[in-house]
Amino acid sequence: MKPAPDWIRQGRQARGLSQAALARLTGLPQRRLSHWERGLRLPDPADVAAIRAVFDRLDAETAAGLPGRRKARWRLLHGGAGGAPPRGRIEAAAVDAFVRGIDPVFSHRRALALAPTGGLRALSLFSGCGGLSAGFAWAGFDLVGHVEIEAAARVVHQANLPGCPVLGADIGALADDALAALGTVDVVFGGPPCQGFSLTGKRRVEDPRNLLWREFLRVVGIARPAVFVMENVRLMASMRTPAGGLVIDEMTAAFAALGYRLTMGNLNAMDFGVPQSRQRWFVIGSRAGEPGLPTGIPGPPRTLRDAIGDLAPLDSGEADARDPLHFAVRHPPHVIAMLRDVPEGASAHQHPDPALRPRSGYNTTYKRLVLDAPASTVSTSFGMISGSRNVHPRATRSLTIREAARCQSFPDDFRFFGTLGQVRAMIGNAVPPLLALAVARHVEGLVPRVRLERTTYRLQGGCSTS
Repeated sequence: MKPAPDWIRQGRQARGLSQAALARLTGLPQRRLSHWERGLRLPDPADVAAIRAVFDRLDAETAAGLPGRRKARWRLLHGGAGGAPPRGRIEAAAVDAFVRGIDPVFSHRRALALAPTGGLRALSLFSGCGGLSAGFAWAGFDLVGHVEIEAAARVVHQANLPGCPVLGADIGALADDALAALGTVDVVFGGPPCQGFSLTGKRRVEDPRNLLWREFLRVVGIARPAVFVMENVRLMASMRTPAGGLVIDEMTAAFAALGYRLTMGNLNAMDFGVPQSRQRWFVIGSRAGEPGLPTGIPGPPRTLRDAIGDLAPLDSGEADARDPLHFAVRHPPHVIAMLRDVPEGASAHQHPDPALRPRSGYNTTYKRLVLDAPASTVSTSFGMISGSRNVHPRATRSLTIREAARCQSFPDDFRFFGTLGQVRAMIGNAVPPLLALAVARHVEGLVPRVRLERTTYRLQGGCSTS
């Protein structure tokens, strides 16, 4: 028998298998395969038998009439021919074809209307691709319209929530009479851009995006909803105005002048069924008492394994032929060498060989996720292997778009398309729909209090407060 490094490596490469794929097919840890191939250890007879059994199965597939080593591999793994990563953009037609083929009882498919709300109407501002909107739609709200400045995100929002019309692109250009023409609006929700408040930005006090909450305030003043919901990054709580005061103090006073009492605080998405640790700052305003915040669901948090464990195993540069969103970026060989033997939860900056450590960055970069823990916060740069906690726990690559979407709790039948940069930005900037669903259900219980107050006032002969 040849030495272990030769026969395992040569055998899998001859059959078009990556280490990740061989690990998946054999049920053996990829780290162990790596050690064997590098000659650090030798496999025991049971492991040898498992590897040879996979090789024999692949050879039998090829002999059965499916030519080509990689085709045999893809037929065995996925039931289809091998795919290639998209070049520059994801086409809507490919996504639609994939969605049509999803099994109706597939575990990651979720219907977009879970419960009626008695005809409650909601308006979406700073909508993005529709993370918040999807959660409110799942809760049964009637979405009367949305506003979003990014054209690509507007198109995706419209494709997934066709009953929610586009009211405009620039919220500052949205006319007062157009808002008044919407009629009764029970809830206004949205997330003004967070780059001016986020640590990933420069947190510049004079950033004009820091003032967009005032446009949100303007819309609330015209629509007079029973409740409003505003979300942002948690660092919004400490952001200061050019005059030196806290933004949230100015915000509280401005909404109080319109008759709203506020509750504000951090919510972590992993407390609401999202397989990701993601803290967001929520401000909920109500015209009838203290609105409070939703409470998390009981039980342990969902993990990265829950989100992506059933997806096809991919290595750097590989793609799932069935799913246009599940493809891996091709990374340079020196980066793969740095990360190949780094265990879950560790960074290449901790590599025992100093020569294989990155020359710049922090211990949060070039870092593997942990399969049996919630994913780290999905940012817009999740496709960069050098980013913060973006490395797959087993394969040596960054997260795929499908994996990131699932970590954000988007179901597989949510349609993402556009350039790769646009799609990654949409996902990284979105509010997880399951977190949005929890907020929507909480808000649903607040609206009747305002409706009752409004009705009682009318019965007493006064003017409507709406």
